[in-house]
Amino acid sequence: MKPMSLPKNPLKYLLGITIIISIYSFGFVQGSGSGEDGSKISLAQAEQYHDKYMQSAVKINAAVDAYYLDFSTLNDLNQLKNQNPGAHGIRVYFGKDENNKTANVLVTVKDGKDQINGPIIKSAGRADICPNSCDSSSPIQKKG
Repeated sequence: MKPMSLPKNPLKYLLGITIIISIYSFGFVQGSGSGEDGSKISLAQAEQYHDKYMQSAVKINAAVDAYYLDFSTLNDLNQLKNQNPGAHGIRVYFGKDENNKTANVLVTVKDGKDQINGPIIKSAGRADICPNSCDSSSPIQKKG
């Protein structure tokens, strides 16, 4: 039996795990965004957006099967990654802006800590988790 080897690009796996954990921890955001993807915001704005989201967040008590990120959010993640090549990953905090539109907060992470002194980006893209947003017709998702 061959021993397991480490992946060639562990940043992809770390980013995926970080996204899954953040999505599971904070619930989900759905619906159309504010249309201002990738805009830099202040730490105070990031705190306000996340606090507003948490006031109406749906609590979930189920296993997370999968997660969905639209291409707009993925582009914002990539933009932030390119601006912070020394970071180890990105944390996604769900948020809503003053108009109740999606305003997810993206911040780079190094050594497990949010890099709040670097760029913080607002992403209006969509992020959902399954069981709330599933493709029940997919053969990948097994009903157990």
